[in-house]
Amino acid sequence: MNDFQSQLPKRLCLNCGKCGGKLPETAFSDIPEGCGYYGYMFLKQEEHKQKVRRLDEDRILLKIKIMNAKGEAKRKKYQKGLEKVDEKLKELEQFGPIDF
Repeated sequence: MNDFQSQLPKRLCLNCGKCGGKLPETAFSDIPEGCGYYGYMFLKQEEHKQKVRRLDEDRILLKIKIMNAKGEAKRKKYQKGLEKVDEKLKELEQFGPIDF
């Protein structure tokens, strides 16, 4: 986000006057129609969704591995991985929705 901000003069919208100027804090903030930040916000929303979907896939695979694991050591290993994925999803939740 910093690269984009540095390219804009004083972090103002490219269509100044429509959104009050400053770049919204998250990609899921409401912006008015025709705002110059729309394309950038859309890109960041899609990147967020992609991260969440990838973590959801990892979560499903780990649950399957836990069910099919033959030893307790492997189950614990996969359970730790599942906990890490859940932590990452919780972190991403502060930047936008995680239920697509």
